[in-house]
Amino acid sequence: MNMITQIFNLNNIFIFIAQSIFTIWIINFLNNKIFSNLHLIYRAEQKIHKGFVSRSGGLTIVFSFIVFYLLSNDENFIGFILIACLPIILVGFLEDFFNNIRPSVRLNATLFSSFLLIQFPGLSLPMIDLPLLSYFFQMFPITLIFFLILSMTALANSINMIDGSNGLMLASVAIIIFCLIGISIDVNDKQLITFYSFFLTSILALLFFNFPFQKIFTGDMGAYVIGLILGFSIIFLYGRYPEHITWEVGLVLFYPIYELLFTMFRRKFFNNSNITTADDKHLHQLIFYSVKNYFNNRTANNLVLILMFPLILLPFLIMYTYDFSMEFQQVISSMIVLSFLYNLYYWFFYTKNR
Repeated sequence: MNMITQIFNLNNIFIFIAQSIFTIWIINFLNNKIFSNLHLIYRAEQKIHKGFVSRSGGLTIVFSFIVFYLLSNDENFIGFILIACLPIILVGFLEDFFNNIRPSVRLNATLFSSFLLIQFPGLSLPMIDLPLLSYFFQMFPITLIFFLILSMTALANSINMIDGSNGLMLASVAIIIFCLIGISIDVNDKQLITFYSFFLTSILALLFFNFPFQKIFTGDMGAYVIGLILGFSIIFLYGRYPEHITWEVGLVLFYPIYELLFTMFRRKFFNNSNITTADDKHLHQLIFYSVKNYFNNRTANNLVLILMFPLILLPFLIMYTYDFSMEFQQVISSMIVLSFLYNLYYWFFYTKNR
């Protein structure tokens, strides 16, 4: 209960309502007046919904952070994040509304924004608890910077990768933020509690219109920005509090990161294709194809989140069990269990689609 009361205070409720009103305005005005014609050209092999749904949800995330910047006492932190994310905001905006930006351009924009984020003044870099690599990072600090830039870029792409079904990405991010709030409460960092609480309310507001009614999608801009902000805030958190082992990150971010690594492995060694080539063999897509024979498209789309919710909720329940402060052995054993569960999910729904 203490965690809930620290998140949903009156200020956050006000922000939630304001964000919801703005989202409604985005839906009613932009969809009907401007963006519907642009989105008619949207085609993607991984698309599983029918009809037009605006991909302008990323605008609500950016707008939320602008409002947060104007109302917050932590302007430097929020302002820096907004400026550093400008490259991917621009490229993501063009992709969402014109659908003609090459993957390489999006990748470079994400890398550039990651590079800018890591330049935050006074940022303490976390110690990466990896055998041999931790010593290498200490000997050559520049390699740690490159590693963190690549990690933020990978996270942004993994968040975008799971954004393919109603509410799935947003619910996954909400669970991740709950974990990060728990860690922030454990170290009693009021700055990060406030930041993550606001971040959570903006995600929940967008989720309200995305699931189950499919009124708006987050789009590439929203997914990339959410991923970069998550990645940077995690670096900030674990750099400030080195008493928390960085292996916790693998558990907190298990679903998006494992989805990315599993997809790269699957495409390379099982499908014999380029790891960057989009396909419709992600776990959430296999679940959708398995249930759509029994339900209409919208219902089947919504059922994906319901069926996958145990998988994306488990990291939070595990972290909560250990009071958001875990030992190495606990993290590793938990990730082994989660990887087994993911592969069991994948095998079951893959066989149903053969």
